[in-house]
Amino acid sequence: MGGGEWTGSPPPSMESRVRRAWTALMAALVAALVIVPLPARAGGLFTEVVAFATKTGYRGVVAWQATQPVSGVVRYGTSAGALDRTAAPEPGLPDTAQMVMFDGLTVGLTYYAQVVDTRTGEASSTVSFRAVNAYTDPGDPYTIDLVAQLDSPERPVVDRGPDGANLADIARGMDIMAERTWDASDGFVRVGRVLVTDTNLDHAANVPFYNNAPCGFTKGNMADFLIQTTIPHDSHTWSGFAIESPCTQISLGRRGQLLATRWRDDLHLGYVATHELMHYAFNSPDLYSATGPGGCANPDWNGSIMHNSGGWAGSRWYLTELDDGTSLTPCQMTGSSSWARLRGRYGRVPVRNATTGFYNSHAALARGNPDGSAVKAGGLEIWVLKRLPGGSTLTRFEYSEPPGPIVVGLPPQ
Repeated sequence: MGGGEWTGSPPPSMESRVRRAWTALMAALVAALVIVPLPARAGGLFTEVVAFATKTGYRGVVAWQATQPVSGVVRYGTSAGALDRTAAPEPGLPDTAQMVMFDGLTVGLTYYAQVVDTRTGEASSTVSFRAVNAYTDPGDPYTIDLVAQLDSPERPVVDRGPDGANLADIARGMDIMAERTWDASDGFVRVGRVLVTDTNLDHAANVPFYNNAPCGFTKGNMADFLIQTTIPHDSHTWSGFAIESPCTQISLGRRGQLLATRWRDDLHLGYVATHELMHYAFNSPDLYSATGPGGCANPDWNGSIMHNSGGWAGSRWYLTELDDGTSLTPCQMTGSSSWARLRGRYGRVPVRNATTGFYNSHAALARGNPDGSAVKAGGLEIWVLKRLPGGSTLTRFEYSEPPGPIVVGLPPQ
């Protein structure tokens, strides 16, 4: 009778086979209970994602709008396929619109960013932006992107009063600032993207009047323009290309600078914001003292925006240009003119022709000169992030004249 000899391990007993089957079943049940994070997937949850760089390109800004409250986190990196860095708002309740600002970008590189809802795993489409900003911008014309923040929640339109704090008014001022910047620089510098908001990283922040380097305060403000409620009539920043400093911004007092009457914004928030931007980004000096008749204004043409008065005089603008020598700008100067300083850092800006004067300096329109948006693609784009807990909004701003009477400026002093 044939038979074989068992040369391996003895066959498993019935008890052993049952035990193994039971163990495998339990392992499968345990595995089924493990929560595995969902991979990010594109969908319709996110309707807007805006991304750009501020300062000299090292600071990133990402804002987004969703169809329902999300707990958003930004994944970003230098490759669309390797978003290996993250940035998130400070802990807070989910919201329909949020923003983050973060430093540490390598200037000159292109970054890719995607917003992910950590609760559902749903992700926005991937957007890209370059880590450059005017000071390091290789484009033509030079383009500067900015963040403007009101240091407290805005007031309703009906409750503006003398302390107006409506985000639409701030956005109008930024629109006018873009026109004044384009005019003052003869079209060689334009404003690109501006994000206007009434909070920063889920908290209202105000900056001490003097900054301690490096950022000697917690939750310091990271905006370029800080619209203040605590220091009335304030208007200050630092020269010497303060745009390079991570802890320095332009401070504007809400009372006295943010007025909602028609055209008066041109003379206040928009006009003053341009003057301070010239310090902040282009190292222009103040020209408060005068050596010629009419102060810094030249009745034959215009005058320097670095003086402390001017605007619409009923038929044309005065004091809207950058100064460039005393023949056309009769101001007392210390060292080089604003135009020379601009050319010293921004090499494509040419020498002005003192015979023909300045670009479009006799503008006869009350709203002034082009801001660049219609001149070259990719021009002015203003976004407003309005914080309403659980229902915030991020919307594209289009200029409209504010309500109220037309108030014109005074002739040159």
